[in-house]
Amino acid sequence: MATTKHGDQITFLEYEQDPDDRKGWEGGWVCHRIEAYVGDECVGYLKIVYVSSKRLPECVPDMWVWLCKAKGYHFSPPTREGYDEYASKRYMTLSTNKFWMAEKQAAYEKWLAKADVPLVGYIKTEDGWLRQGIALALYEHGARWLLETHGLKLRGDRDQTAEACAVWRYMVASDRYPTVALDYKNNRDQTVYELDYTDQP
Repeated sequence: MATTKHGDQITFLEYEQDPDDRKGWEGGWVCHRIEAYVGDECVGYLKIVYVSSKRLPECVPDMWVWLCKAKGYHFSPPTREGYDEYASKRYMTLSTNKFWMAEKQAAYEKWLAKADVPLVGYIKTEDGWLRQGIALALYEHGARWLLETHGLKLRGDRDQTAEACAVWRYMVASDRYPTVALDYKNNRDQTVYELDYTDQP
């Protein structure tokens, strides 16, 4: 059972998809939202974001759809229904430019590599509950829930605030949190870690 430093019980509410993040959902992204409560009061929340390989065939079946949804382009193969003549002509022009195609294909493959790699998108502790262990409880519960429900491990993001870095340093130094170092660093030149509860009770 998770508790604050003062011994108050923390409970959690999980959203498979953040109700406020529909734009990302349409583009193949998943945004799980986990809220922490003390009594009836929401004291913080965690967002976990990643590209879902299960949703790619439906939302982003190829490079062209990705360029339209993620990069704002407007074109389509002439055989695809629902697109105008201008969009089809633009597709025909760009698809014959091998240098442009190679550049966009490389960018698309880099984006695909993010599939099923959950990152901490955002974490917040509400005012009045700072330094009560809320963020730590959210990280632990979020990582356990993610592994149990999706078989995935939670990673820290490359772009971290000073406060987020401090929480990760605390978890790394503690024997309670199963942190695993990754082979890259964040925007503050600190190693990025993931939480792996695979063999944890």
